[in-house]
Amino acid sequence: MEDNLLLYINFLKGWKEKYILVYDELLYILSEKGGIQEGLIHLQIATMKVHDTVTMEIDSGLTKILLKFRTNKQLTQWIAIIK
Repeated sequence: MEDNLLLYINFLKGWKEKYILVYDELLYILSEKGGIQEGLIHLQIATMKVHDTVTMEIDSGLTKILLKFRTNKQLTQWIAIIK
């Protein structure tokens, strides 16, 4: 699964749109489709936590990210793929 999602960067920069790709139990964070890889999370060891109807936290123990989805339906689709 792949899509442009909002990724929380930090308090000063806030949310930034990033291209997120899930393939072979890995979550890739890219600057844009076909762009530079900015991050990688191994989903086999990660835990997920849903904060509200459109926000999800993924924590691998080494890296923690917050993703914001456009709709609850989109969030639900991503949860099904990641689990």
